[in-house]
Amino acid sequence: MANKVKIQIGGIEYTINTEESPEYVAALGEELNARLKKISESNQYLSATMAASIAALQYCDEAKSRRRELEKLKAEIAAAGQTAAAAELKLAEARRELERITRENRTLRSKVVKQKQ
Repeated sequence: MANKVKIQIGGIEYTINTEESPEYVAALGEELNARLKKISESNQYLSATMAASIAALQYCDEAKSRRRELEKLKAEIAAAGQTAAAAELKLAEARRELERITRENRTLRSKVVKQKQ
């Protein structure tokens, strides 16, 4: 169900239709206002549009960086999964070899017992 949320950004009121909670959208608006204020305070000659453009660029940069980090983590997880699969194969092979040696050991013990009798 869509929510209609009113927020103010840069002194302008917007009504946002969203599936997100009003609290979440309000928090986004507050975060954007804080960023716009910081940008505007760093350069008093910037217009509201310029400050908004800089904020948008910053958010785009952050999003792109996070996507790169996410892709890197996905690749690391995939590699770890392949390593785990290879380790599982080696473990299964080691278990089979242990079973073979155990059977061989039983056979040899049985022969030793028979020879002692």
